Parts: sequence; structure tokens; C-alpha cells
Amino acid sequence: MRRIEEKIKEWEKESGIPLLLGADAEGIWIDSFYDRGREIVVKAAADLTEREIRLVRWGVEAALKNEGTSARHPLWSILCGECSPEEQQQWLEEWGLKGETGYRVACFHFQSSLDQWHRDALGVLLEEEGVVAAGAGQEFLVLLKREDWSKWIHDRQGTAEAEWMMRVMVTIGLSVEADQIAVSYRDAIDLMRLLQKDPLERRWMTDETAELSVLIHRLTPEAREILRVRAEAFHLEELDEEEWHTAASFWNHNLHGSQTAKALFIHRNTLQYRLERIRKKTGLDLRVYEEALRFQIARETWELEQLRQRGKSDSDDTI
Repeated sequence: MRRIEEKIKEWEKESGIPLLLGADAEGIWIDSFYDRGREIVVKAAADLTEREIRLVRWGVEAALKNEGTSARHPLWSILCGECSPEEQQQWLEEWGLKGETGYRVACFHFQSSLDQWHRDALGVLLEEEGVVAAGAGQEFLVLLKREDWSKWIHDRQGTAEAEWMMRVMVTIGLSVEADQIAVSYRDAIDLMRLLQKDPLERRWMTDETAELSVLIHRLTPEAREILRVRAEAFHLEELDEEEWHTAASFWNHNLHGSQTAKALFIHRNTLQYRLERIRKKTGLDLRVYEEALRFQIARETWELEQLRQRGKSDSDDTI
């Protein structure tokens, strides 16, 4: 019976996609497998599109399927919707998660890949009733069924940042029933993509704290196209980084001039000057709520289009 590493390397050679093994390797986390109690972390050595990542996961798992020596952490199978209802129920019962409602998936993204010591410490930090965690590298996913989920996650995020001196971003998916856990997982991943592009560099995002972003992100392609055409009229591409940051902070502080100026460490007159520059470039006065809302919708639409274009450019070279 061949070692899992040999089988993965064989698939790597056939696919032409460079892979790395080990939690300490520098690269994009792809998946984790278990061989006789030993975890094997698979990462990609180069930037991949979402389509390529799915292809790698499928290919590696298919290559190992007949070996009979490996298995993904069951949480991954549940989150990806690959478990049968009976299998999922068995795992939830084994983990002590009971009931049909109140499940959430949280995604933890660390500033850098965790070494073995930090991973063990994280396991202890997240080990508690009503919680199941799995992950590798920079990404860890947590399945929760707790009424105090918000406070619990905030406390763990703060502890990790304070003790390890690194930035930790967290997103939390929708509260769902037991048979919709995969939906909460996709929600948390979508939010993480938005959070990583957030101009305010926030470290926390849920549907409740990102309602506009989430709404636009999930519109139909036809509806987004209408918003995209409208956004073009505001010439957002002419705004510089300082103006983008000012507009985002002004909105985040509920269009309150004094609070925004304090947050940006600038004088109120400087804030007014920047807002006037934005008005001249876009035609929108952010001091008027209706126009500020139009700007936010246009900004979210424009940024989503930029991400889509970058993804399309990347996919041109996919296999």
C-alpha cells in the first residue's frame, strides 16, 4: 500500500499544478487528510483561482479514494455537503451537538500560517462544548451551536491576537438548521472574501455587519449588471486611495463629521475638503444621506466588478 505523499505527488505530476505538503509550507491551503492518525496538509505552491482549488481538492481526493488509508476530517465533508444525512447526524451526535436549529460556521483567517505549536494551542483554545474545529495553515473553520456564539468567538479572536501578536480575521455564517450547515459555511467563506478586500481593514464580519456588501454580492447577474452600468456614471476609478478611505470611514461613522475626522486623525475642515473633492469627481455629495447611499451601492458594485474581472483574467490560464 503506497504512502499518501507518493500518491499526491503522482497526481501533482499528472495535473501540472505544483503542490506542497506540510502545515508549515508557504502556500494556499487546499485540504487536510489523515493517515493512521497523522494529518497531512496539502497546499498549492502558486496562486490558484477558485476553480483550480476545487479541481485540486477533487483530484487529490479522487487519487486517494481507493488507497483505503486516508480520510478528510469529517467536518470538511459536512461543510462541503458531501456527507449523507445519516452520516452527518452520527457525527453531530458524536460531537455532542444536538438539536435541529442554531448552527453557525465561523471562518478564522490568520495573518500567517500557524506552526505546530500554535495549531496545538489553537486546538486547546477552541476546545469547548458546542464547538468543532478543523483547519490548517492560515484557515480554520469552526462549527458552533451556542447561544453566546458572538461573545465566544470575539473572546477567542482577542486571545489569539493578544498572545500570538498577529492579526486574525473572523467571519460568521448564517444561523441554520442541521441540514443546512453547508449553507452557513458558504456564507462564511463569501464574507471572508469581502472582509479581505475591506477598505476599513475590519477583522470581523457577519451578515448583520455587512448587509449592503452581502446584498449586492448575492444579487443575480442581471441585477448586478444594472447596478454596474449605473455605477459607471460616477467615475469611481478617478478616486485616489485617500478619498476611498475617507468615504468608507465617513459612511462607517454614520456621516458624522466629528467622529470621522477623529478616526482619520484630521481636522474637520480637511474632512470637508476631501468630501468636496469626492463630490466634484463623482457628482455625489456624501453629506446627503440619499447620495451617500447611492455612492455605497456604486462602490460595492464597482469593487465586485473589479474582483470579477481579476478572477476572469486568472481563469483564462486555468487548465
